[in-house]
Amino acid sequence: ATLQRKAPAEHAVLQLVKRKTRPNNPQAVLDIIDQFAWNTQWLTNIGDHKGAILDSAIQQHQPKQLPSDGKLYSMDPDETHVQLAKQMIDHAGVSHKVELSRAPCKHQQSKGVQKVDFVFLDHVEHLYKQDLQYLMSSGFLTEGAVVVADNVLYPGAPDYRAYVANSKAFATQEHLTLVQYSKTMQDIVTVSEYLSPEDA
Repeated sequence: ATLQRKAPAEHAVLQLVKRKTRPNNPQAVLDIIDQFAWNTQWLTNIGDHKGAILDSAIQQHQPKQLPSDGKLYSMDPDETHVQLAKQMIDHAGVSHKVELSRAPCKHQQSKGVQKVDFVFLDHVEHLYKQDLQYLMSSGFLTEGAVVVADNVLYPGAPDYRAYVANSKAFATQEHLTLVQYSKTMQDIVTVSEYLSPEDA
């Protein structure tokens, strides 16, 4: 009841996923989420159109699947969202590959995270640049790591956009697309390859 009250749309799509899909089918889970967001209520996730850009970046720069010893770390300070995400991930059958945390990235080294080779920024846009610079200065980013950032045009992350476009530490491509589950509103997703700290 608490989850339903605090995040009604996310709770509703979770219940729909559980009703409409069998456990351990991640693609079916994604399909239901996208159908819900297109047809019932807008959701603040990556969506199918932008998701294709994210998938392409992963496939071009990394194996299509996480290596056997690889893990995906997701950080969200909102406890309600973390609880809902955990249930969704458990149902999809990928909980062994995903670790959820409310702590910011600077606290992840205490959990044994030493290096990351793929980063997806999709949180508070005005924090993108400082969070990226922290990942660089802390040594988290490996050479050749890829950083994908959503919502660079809308709501907008102009300082981040200028930084990755002009920094010699990155080779950046901008992908003009549409806001998730919109047919008219434009947005930009950036894909940046980290070249080396010496080139910063």
